[in-house]
Amino acid sequence: MALIVGEGYFICNGALLILFISLCLHHRAFGRMFRRCVFELEDPNRDAFEVLRVIHDFHKTIKGWFSETSEVYSPYILVQLIFTVLMMICLLFQLDLELNHIDFNINIILLTFATSASNLFIYCYFGKMATESYAQISDCLFESNWYTHPVNLQKHFILLIANAQTSLFYHGFGFTVLNLQTFNTMFRTVITYYMGLKTLTSK
Repeated sequence: MALIVGEGYFICNGALLILFISLCLHHRAFGRMFRRCVFELEDPNRDAFEVLRVIHDFHKTIKGWFSETSEVYSPYILVQLIFTVLMMICLLFQLDLELNHIDFNINIILLTFATSASNLFIYCYFGKMATESYAQISDCLFESNWYTHPVNLQKHFILLIANAQTSLFYHGFGFTVLNLQTFNTMFRTVITYYMGLKTLTSK
């Protein structure tokens, strides 16, 4: 029964992880597509107002899609982070016990710990990638030649730049944000609680 539950967890988690990676890669692709749209402002044969309308609609779509997927993944991310940290603490503690009588089980523990740590790192790494991809949109707008266009167009562009400066990120109900700093904090938490458990059991 435990084996079936374990296999089910890894299958479901693997599917959700692949979907999350796909979402983050789409964010990066959207950022590149957005940059190409902004470059069209430099084309003298294109109507600047029409290009700005396309840019505005595309940015609205990207921002809305990021916000919606972030909210959908939010509860899962929080549960996943808590579960992974607890699992890594228990695995480290179990590994410490196994070192007293080394057998084949130690390989399984090491493999499971490495898998859990990799799972945590992948979520944090790709979450950071998605956040940075969206942040580049604001940079792209600011670095364009918007200031060379008519004043009435510049006003719309300034509002668009201001709107794009709002940071978006994948998070766990607002308690934690997916980035490499979170991975570092979680890993240090695992070590801290492991040392606490070891101290309590050694008395």
